[in-house]
Amino acid sequence: MNIPDSAIPGDYAQAVCKIGQGAACCRYVVGGPHGLECAKHTPELAAEINRRVAAGAFTAQGDNCEGLKAEVQDPGLQ
Repeated sequence: MNIPDSAIPGDYAQAVCKIGQGAACCRYVVGGPHGLECAKHTPELAAEINRRVAAGAFTAQGDNCEGLKAEVQDPGLQ
């Protein structure tokens, strides 16, 4: 099974995405076929999330990193 680069590992979801921490939770965390995924680098979805955050429709307000794909590619994290 191929797991996409956007799949969020559990420890990352807690430490960086701040799952379950209200407004501090990252707004780009979405549910996908492989569990939690980062939508920051999916332009249409990220734009819709940003629109809804601006309208006050999301509890999660965070923008906690450069996006999981960028973080995974950072050799300092491996």
